[in-house]
Amino acid sequence: MPLDRYQPRLTPEDFARLQDAIARPLPPALRVNTLKIDLETARSTWPIEYGWQVQPVPFCESGWQISGNAEALSRR
Repeated sequence: MPLDRYQPRLTPEDFARLQDAIARPLPPALRVNTLKIDLETARSTWPIEYGWQVQPVPFCESGWQISGNAEALSRR
């Protein structure tokens, strides 16, 4: 297993937490293409149109994590 190399460096509790974290699915996320739509328009219309609850991602100004109705990500 690729994680086995970390086991000697971590406590058993930390290693178990690492395995649990990697087993969890990533939350759906997207990045707004600002060449096609400005951020303010996307922020004010898309959550309402698609029924999303969005949280900004800290490392990308135009990125959001989506919760609620995430299956609408594949609509367009």
